[in-house]
Amino acid sequence: MDAPAMFAEMLRRLETDPLWAREYEEFVRQVSFAGAGEAIDFADALGAAPELVRYSAHLVLRLIASFSLFQLGSLRLVDVESCDWVKALSQR
Repeated sequence: MDAPAMFAEMLRRLETDPLWAREYEEFVRQVSFAGAGEAIDFADALGAAPELVRYSAHLVLRLIASFSLFQLGSLRLVDVESCDWVKALSQR
């Protein structure tokens, strides 16, 4: 399974399985230092998940590309926007 498909499946599960919401709310209630009304609820966290996926994909790809180019003797970063799987993630 390719990266866009894995992320799409992850988001689908988060959106459709009510256990995730209950477990998230319980976890936040137990470990958060947020005051009353300050904690991020599951719906808001889930709404931010696609952006987190895109950011993580960009970061990982840039790290891999930078390391690869460093190994080749070049220190410049590649244009991650031109990579097909980054484009696919950006459209979700």
